[in-house]
Amino acid sequence: MYRLCPIKLWRNLSLFFAALAVAAALAGTLWGGGTLATHWGADGAPNQVSPTWVLWLLALLSVVSLFTSGSFSRAAPGQRALTGETAGALCAALTATWALAGTALAVYALWPSPLVPGVGAGAIAGCYVVFLLLARWRKGVSP
Repeated sequence: MYRLCPIKLWRNLSLFFAALAVAAALAGTLWGGGTLATHWGADGAPNQVSPTWVLWLLALLSVVSLFTSGSFSRAAPGQRALTGETAGALCAALTATWALAGTALAVYALWPSPLVPGVGAGAIAGCYVVFLLLARWRKGVSP
């Protein structure tokens, strides 16, 4: 029913990112103050804040994403099923999305540098590219 990814690399990466999300939520809650910047304007200044429970919501989404590889590898009406490698890579990337978003918010709360939102967004986008390329490479290398 609810299973982690069967491929060890993607399962371990997903577990790492879920743990990172929980650690970021804990750090942001304890040391980040009462509110988090959650939206930045064109000038790089925050223009919207949210309470710190948002970090726990992102951590929950990251933990729930651990179990998505099964749904990615099932065929949907009108679509083919993804391979196990690709499903595992997407599962790890989805888990990383929520974890890195929460980490970026927590880091900005602790160190409000204008670089943090851009680095966080770049890391999220980079995870999808790197993980899918790695899955393609592993699929071609494995027998």
